[in-house]
Amino acid sequence: MESIEYQRMYELEGHHWWFQGRFDLMRRMVLKHCPHIKDGKPRLLDMGCGTGLFAREQCATMTTFGLDFSWEALCFSRSRGVTDLVCADSQQLPFASNSFDLVTAFDLIEHVERDQQLISEAHRVLRPGGVALIAVPAHPFLLGSHDDALHHVRRYTWDHFEGLFDPAIWRKRRMTWTFASIYPAAIIVRSIRKTFPARDNPSADTNLTPPWMNRALLAWHRLENSWVETRNLPFGLSMLTVREKVA
Repeated sequence: MESIEYQRMYELEGHHWWFQGRFDLMRRMVLKHCPHIKDGKPRLLDMGCGTGLFAREQCATMTTFGLDFSWEALCFSRSRGVTDLVCADSQQLPFASNSFDLVTAFDLIEHVERDQQLISEAHRVLRPGGVALIAVPAHPFLLGSHDDALHHVRRYTWDHFEGLFDPAIWRKRRMTWTFASIYPAAIIVRSIRKTFPARDNPSADTNLTPPWMNRALLAWHRLENSWVETRNLPFGLSMLTVREKVA
């Protein structure tokens, strides 16, 4: 990811509607699907922890480790007070097998060349009965400057994403589209952009919005998330899956 995007993320994710809408959904899914631990706290590995806001929140109730390939991202995470941080490749995790109860990878696997290897590593470090929560951007036809700025290798089709999880070793708890309400607008905006020459310095779409619009969009996404918490959406800009390690 471009350096300026880490700075932008750090400055915006505490209040921007897109980041906060995503965090709201992440919190709901963690609360609903985190395995019950009889003694002690669950162990969470947040893969691709970025600037650390989600990892910091989870430290209150879990033994949380944040992992990212970028030292710059981890410096931001440390400034938030996250202490258990690891700089490593998510395609080759430096953790023992069967060592985590929960693995999260929100908007991570689209960044790596070997996404199947990343999923295999997530499976390896989960204990039997452990759960992976993984979200990805959808629709390859939407690839553009936003993805270039974030160094996305790909966006996913439903079948491609589903095919990463071998049903012999993963049990599917949930798989759904997310961010349905902004999907039509994203199609229009990104289709128009494709008619213009590519910019030399691409940037992500997460820009500042007027306070009133920010509040309205966040309220709408929280309402959408309350639906996604228990029911699937028929379309969306992203996909989310919940998988349990069975072998």
